[in-house]
Amino acid sequence: MSIQMIQEVFNQEFTTIKKRFLLITNDYQTMEKEIGELKMNCFILAKHVYQNKVKDKTIKLIIYPLVLLIVLLFLLVIFDLYIIPGLKQVMLVFNNNLNLISIFSYFVRMIITIYIMFIIGFCLLIYQINKNPYDFYLMIYKKGYGKLIIDHFSMQFASYYLMLLKQGVNTKQCFTLLSTIKDNKILISISKQCIDNFQKGEEMSNIINQLPFDKTLKKFLLTGYATGTTQSLLDEYLELANKRFFLHLGKYVKTLQIVIYVIIAIFVITLYRILLLPMQSLSF
Repeated sequence: MSIQMIQEVFNQEFTTIKKRFLLITNDYQTMEKEIGELKMNCFILAKHVYQNKVKDKTIKLIIYPLVLLIVLLFLLVIFDLYIIPGLKQVMLVFNNNLNLISIFSYFVRMIITIYIMFIIGFCLLIYQINKNPYDFYLMIYKKGYGKLIIDHFSMQFASYYLMLLKQGVNTKQCFTLLSTIKDNKILISISKQCIDNFQKGEEMSNIINQLPFDKTLKKFLLTGYATGTTQSLLDEYLELANKRFFLHLGKYVKTLQIVIYVIIAIFVITLYRILLLPMQSLSF
């Protein structure tokens, strides 16, 4: 099911509720409650459709380098534990110099150490993010780090905001609904901050400028608010941001693949040179 199909279902159900209200009952509160529940259900469904779409595309990009990393780590551990000690014994039998194999052993252990440090650092990062995700997000936003993370949450906000606007939800109600997203603490905190700013009587333009999102998104929102074209501009932004996000992610993935290929090339060439040493000894 696509987001467009969800919107069509919403429009059909919305019309049905209005007809039932006009023909059967005059209970305005019941109608408002049913419409509110319909909007929320459609929003939740559309949110999951969007998340799965982005997730599937991201997994397709990163699955290959991740498999390469796992296979390379497995090979390095096998060589460090079993192959290199055996090669050293062979070199001693043929009275070969152990300098090259010692360098090879150092290279293998250095890569394994980098792996371990990366895994520990990644686990600590995840722990820190889960501990206080909003503060962590604000830190990387203010320092200009984590462009992909900022783009990701900017796209999420824009897509959810657009979904709600298309269902006839006003701006204040949008932030109220966004503050109820159970699985996204960062958007919850941002939405609650916006609600507080609304209650303080701040102008919409000031609230938009304070949003910790991509500068392009804020420009589109300001223009849309001033000209009444928010929905069309958000559609345009999402198309632009989606292409930019996966373009940048693709560049990082390609860089990682090149690094892995270089390590594998050094690994293979060095191993080949080591295996030739006994043959060179026999030729003399």
